[in-house]
Amino acid sequence: MNNDQRICIYLPAFEDAILLDACIRSLDHLRKRKKLLILDDSLTDNIYKYISRIYPDEKCNVKYFERRRGETTTHIENWNRVFEMLGSESQYDWFQVRHHDDHLLMHNSTGVEKFYSAMESDKYKLIISPVVKMVLRTKHFKIYRYHTHPILIKLLILCNKRVLYYYNYIGPTGSLWLRNTLENRRISFNPKLTWLVDCDWYVSLLNATNKEGIFITHAPYTLSAENKNSITLSLKTQNISAITKKERTIVIPCCGAKEKVLLIAIGLFARVLNIFLVILNPVVYSNNTDNSMHK
Repeated sequence: MNNDQRICIYLPAFEDAILLDACIRSLDHLRKRKKLLILDDSLTDNIYKYISRIYPDEKCNVKYFERRRGETTTHIENWNRVFEMLGSESQYDWFQVRHHDDHLLMHNSTGVEKFYSAMESDKYKLIISPVVKMVLRTKHFKIYRYHTHPILIKLLILCNKRVLYYYNYIGPTGSLWLRNTLENRRISFNPKLTWLVDCDWYVSLLNATNKEGIFITHAPYTLSAENKNSITLSLKTQNISAITKKERTIVIPCCGAKEKVLLIAIGLFARVLNIFLVILNPVVYSNNTDNSMHK
């Protein structure tokens, strides 16, 4: 494995230093040279105090960027600071936007090695890794289930990417690993969106990348903790149906009735298929080993 490749991981953070700490520690298992950039959008100094205490050395691979003084920035505007910074981080081969409540799991040794091989190949511009959720924890093992099975993600990309506007099959942004190319750096988050902002970014990236340049991997996994201050949970208290309907007119304004019905039908079929794939393929992790067993 080529450990000389470098990854720049951007961590937009908001208030919760405990989750950020768990996220940073999970990234220690990534066997690549990496740099972590903390983009703090907090109203308090919780994140700043944590970084100052744990990573006081300016020469370490963790860098802190505070909330811009005198500006009232939205979460999306804070995420887009990533693309402003990427030009000065051009020495990195790959980059990622990973929110502080999304942790990295490296348990599947076979899948992880394929993931590293894809990074080292010049063929791929975009890697998509799966999201999992813990469903059972005992003294001896943990069982996770996929958010979307990798096979289904591959089928949806081949079928119709715009189905993502009706259901986020990919999950949080930590699922994506992007080669540090000019094309990838140009695609930012749409500040007009909230609920569909991730999906719109995914569709834009997928449209800009040849299918041969996309690698769907079975590992590593992203474990999403869903911070109580996250956009996802805050919007669940509002009328999501009205929000998504409004935002779809922004991202797919020319969607006719036939295409809309087709996308909904594909989405419903995919969700049913995903239930079967997820049930038949749980991720079982033994506490006594670093490997996962797929049953």
